[in-house]
Amino acid sequence: MSADKERYEARRWLETAREDLDAARSLMESGKFSHSCFFSQQAGEKAVKALWYFLGEDPWGHSIQKLLSELPDPGTLERLQPMLEQAALLDRYYIPTRYPMAFRLDARPSVLQAGCGRLP
Repeated sequence: MSADKERYEARRWLETAREDLDAARSLMESGKFSHSCFFSQQAGEKAVKALWYFLGEDPWGHSIQKLLSELPDPGTLERLQPMLEQAALLDRYYIPTRYPMAFRLDARPSVLQAGCGRLP
């Protein structure tokens, strides 16, 4: 892929990440915590994938922590190292937030609000 195409692809992924983050914020404000957590994870995943495309590489997978830890640019990886813990938190919300049996019904809102509420 040419450098122009890589930048274009990176911008597309980053814009989608921003839209997902906006959705996550709106959902959190309306008390839809599980959906907010899922869209938060999606925003993080797409933002990191945008970085991969910007670096001229093809990302694979859905784990934000793995995508960060396998970044092909050592300097970028070093600067983003502090984000690995937050990435692991977001990864926990990729699948379970989409299904009602993931959390006890009475604990679900408080668990999700506490988790996603810690994200920047």
